[in-house]
Amino acid sequence: MGSFHNTFINECHSNICYSTILKRHVAVLISIMFGRSRDHYAAHFCTLLEGIGYEEYNEFESKFPGNICDFSLGEKAGWEKAVRSTFKIDADVEIQLENSYKCCAVHFQRSVTRVKSSHSLVPRHKLEDFEHKINILLCTDSNRTNAERFYKTVEEIRKDFPLLKDWINWYVTNNIERCFFSAVSNGSIKGFGKDTNAQEGTGRWLKSSDPSSKPSICSCIKYLYLRGRLIQQDMEAEKEGRQSRYRRGGALNPIDRDADSEAKNKRSQQRATSRKRAYENDGRAPDTEALLTPPKKRAKIGRRTGSTNKAPRGNDIVDRSFGIPWSYCTRKVAGKRPGMC
Repeated sequence: MGSFHNTFINECHSNICYSTILKRHVAVLISIMFGRSRDHYAAHFCTLLEGIGYEEYNEFESKFPGNICDFSLGEKAGWEKAVRSTFKIDADVEIQLENSYKCCAVHFQRSVTRVKSSHSLVPRHKLEDFEHKINILLCTDSNRTNAERFYKTVEEIRKDFPLLKDWINWYVTNNIERCFFSAVSNGSIKGFGKDTNAQEGTGRWLKSSDPSSKPSICSCIKYLYLRGRLIQQDMEAEKEGRQSRYRRGGALNPIDRDADSEAKNKRSQQRATSRKRAYENDGRAPDTEALLTPPKKRAKIGRRTGSTNKAPRGNDIVDRSFGIPWSYCTRKVAGKRPGMC
């Protein structure tokens, strides 16, 4: 099993996890909820932790793969309450929440994109500087971005982009930054995953289970029962050596998929670098203008040999006696009647 992923769809909150048996993400807990407060989320997460059955907090801390959620202060507070309630931890005892809880990277990037697309918030001439500051915040190399540089960059964003004060302040309140930014966290989750994209299909399934925009509780319960039964049937089929419905031959698990993606990016960067290298002749005389002409002289040749058949600009001085007389209105020119068009 990989890290748990969470999403809130209509009135349902779900936890999904990657199954090494089915080779895909499956729902392990879905709750029908009527609110998004700390207490609502805590009830859901308590059920999850009790179902896993860790005996004590030390076992939970060493084995739990991690819980990836959206940027929600309610979810974060609910998770902390559930952990303290399940393992009987007093409120005055500090726990490293970032070791079991992580925020979604895609949600942060979407927020960044929305912010920088508004030029009233991020002026065009400051866009590059803003992106540079965001990269500093997201840097995972502790030698390049530590806690001191992180908070210094946050202060620079407040100063250089005054309209973004509330935006950046939201990400550094209630210690939520420790559950996302590596520079200020004391560890991270043990499982793989960095976003909540894997469970988006749960929402589509739920919404398509009922033609109405808001499914009834009865239709939700019926759908969840059928979904759970199908997952159970797939598990039994795989354990018995039979192929389940969604099994695809050669499918990569998330760890291998991330490694494959990283390898592809590295090869792409290497190809881009090789294209930028200077041409090295290894068997033929240089016989192109690019190789034989110095850059400055090549630029002059290009200007001289360029096309001259260009329409004159509005501020060019043009001989008014030249041209077709009926193409414009003019005074008497070259023997033509005045006012001819």
